[in-house]
Amino acid sequence: MSPALLSVLVTEMVLAAAVWLLFVVHYHLTTRGAWARSGHGRNVMGLAATLAAMITFTLASTVIPAAVMLWVALLLWPILIFIGLHRHRLLWRDQHELFVPDPEVVERACEVMHDAYETAAVGAGWETRQASRKPWADVPEANKDTMRAAVAALLIHLNAPPEADR
Repeated sequence: MSPALLSVLVTEMVLAAAVWLLFVVHYHLTTRGAWARSGHGRNVMGLAATLAAMITFTLASTVIPAAVMLWVALLLWPILIFIGLHRHRLLWRDQHELFVPDPEVVERACEVMHDAYETAAVGAGWETRQASRKPWADVPEANKDTMRAAVAALLIHLNAPPEADR
């Protein structure tokens, strides 16, 4: 291979490795680490990190002596195979795990729904029950439990795969 062509190839590999390493950093920063709390996020991060590692390994093979690279390859490729198989497992689990709403999200959504319901009732010209016509914190616990169940069911439905709607 000509030195000029090798130089272009190495430059392209450096850029590719940089792009994927920056993606990993960018994804972490823009999600503020939230990617680690979902199967989908872990899968995206794992795939990007694996791709960055493979490009970096390929780049390293152009400058590290062949004897050393052989030992690195003997260690690295099984690890990359394991990571790939693990990505498959994460993808399968992410596609099949049951969505469970965060209780804090449910509680906040209940408060918002309660306030919106009371406001809409006044706007429509009718009165709600006296027992529940108060701030969310003062609503009877039985009413709160009913609202929590309804909001949780809505959140589960909204997060279900499209085929679950049928």
